[in-house]
Amino acid sequence: MKVSAAYFSPTGGTEKVVKIIGDEMAAGGQIRYIDLTQTGCNFSKYEMEAGEILVAGVPVFCGRVPAVCIERIKKFKGGGAMAVPVAVYGNRAVEDALLELSDALTEAGFRVIAGIDAVAQHSIAPAIAQGRPDESDEAELKLFAQTIKGQAALAAVEGDSSEAMVEAPIPGNRPYQPMKDVKLYPYADERCMVCGLCASKCPVGAIPMSEPYNTVEEKCISCMRCVRLCPIGSRSVDEERVKGTEAHLREVCPERNVNRLYI
Repeated sequence: MKVSAAYFSPTGGTEKVVKIIGDEMAAGGQIRYIDLTQTGCNFSKYEMEAGEILVAGVPVFCGRVPAVCIERIKKFKGGGAMAVPVAVYGNRAVEDALLELSDALTEAGFRVIAGIDAVAQHSIAPAIAQGRPDESDEAELKLFAQTIKGQAALAAVEGDSSEAMVEAPIPGNRPYQPMKDVKLYPYADERCMVCGLCASKCPVGAIPMSEPYNTVEEKCISCMRCVRLCPIGSRSVDEERVKGTEAHLREVCPERNVNRLYI
């Protein structure tokens, strides 16, 4: 079975989750990775066919999927391939994100056979779900992958995935809840070396190459990639707002939240 794994992972958590699942499904075989944070990439070049399986992971932003993720995934050519949407959240809630991702994959020509909610360290408030996915998460995600792989293999043996498999019961609501604007924009301080690393890696082109200490707020999605990548810690967001976010999250979701499989 051919396996591909796509991820939009500005700060690394979603990539780690998707690679745990994808590697387990490929079982040491070949796997194609697709980085959805690439700017200027022609995502329509990615074509699948029936019998293949795509693991697609995105971060949850306030119960939704960043619009740029949906735009890029919809350019894929599903060709009847199977897909597993993975919504990676920072211990609070997934809400409509998994359903939104599932709908985008269906529109791109995939058959959604399972879905996963997975926890990773929060991107804005990294003290929340710190270190996740951890060893316990990894073991659980591998079990999820084995379950999905077994069901997909059964469909292949029976020779008709439309008969052997039913669509996954993905939770969520349509219409999706309104997308919230976090309005937390990183800027560089006087230590900025103008190295341009943040500008070259911004997934939405919100940092001008000519002024990498700046931020185009109309484009910024508050993904925090530039904050994590800056080699000297020059880029940051308002510290008091981060502390406030952490305090709020500790209040509304004080317990360790869980990974979930829908199949």
